Amino acid sequence: MAKQGDIQARLRTADALLEQDRYQESYFVFDEVTSALMKALDESSSARKLSKGAGWVAALLTGGFGAEDFIVIPMVNKMLMKFLGIDLDDTLRMLFTASTRKLFICGLDRSIAGSVSQQRVLLDFLIAYRLIGDQSDKGFLDNLMTLINPFAEDSGITGRETQLDINDLLAQLFPEVQRRHEQVYYLNGLLFLYLTDRNLTSNRLYQALLMAQQGRQYSYRGAGGRIYNSPAEEEAEKARYYGEVFNLQGKVTKDDIRKRYRELMKTYHPDRMAHANESEKKAAEEKVKKINEAYEYFKKKYGI
Repeated sequence: MAKQGDIQARLRTADALLEQDRYQESYFVFDEVTSALMKALDESSSARKLSKGAGWVAALLTGGFGAEDFIVIPMVNKMLMKFLGIDLDDTLRMLFTASTRKLFICGLDRSIAGSVSQQRVLLDFLIAYRLIGDQSDKGFLDNLMTLINPFAEDSGITGRETQLDINDLLAQLFPEVQRRHEQVYYLNGLLFLYLTDRNLTSNRLYQALLMAQQGRQYSYRGAGGRIYNSPAEEEAEKARYYGEVFNLQGKVTKDDIRKRYRELMKTYHPDRMAHANESEKKAAEEKVKKINEAYEYFKKKYGI
């Protein structure tokens, strides 16, 4: 298993390349990180179950299972995992960062998305959805039971997902896009664009995303759902509104749009808001929604 310090250094390298707009180089460093972490999760599966089993042994040796062992078992589990060189929290955090950064790069540069195997891109989507789902869906008791159950997986990602083929990934992504959490909005938009670009449209996952897109209430219309007198008037309103979202006025280039999108998403990207409070997260989610709407508009208008 690669040392976590080395992986963190690789993440910093990839982020630095992304800052310099060296998208392809950045993508492949993030990809190395994803591969190393998925391998580590798969290889450490037995050790994680062993550490939970050790927690149960400790509980039994201290007089049988009682309420206090809801604390003892996770503590022993965590200590033994640290001793074995496994920090699951850090591993999953780095995995989420690497996977979502790769998806972000694919959104910025469609040529990269086209040069990478569909299986690899869909795997990143699955990782991102599952890890967001873990954070959003599990309550305190669910997380506690996961920590003490020696047969439960620690997260929605096991490391064995690398063995799934395209059809399996599409099938496993289907329930993920049905989640009603705002956090998945950003991913749904990226996934819809990716499936459309790669002509992966003959599946129920695409149909579900298509229906969601058709039912969207675009923010430029406002809460009242303004009626426009002509298509030209609506187009002018879109250009004005989305120009304000990106803070771009007058004549702009494709590079201007890509650069501004990268700057905005770097600020409001989901993994950057992990430690924000709920109101800040909600505000960021609304901002991301508008940013992605604007980018979709500019991509169509300028053929990005």
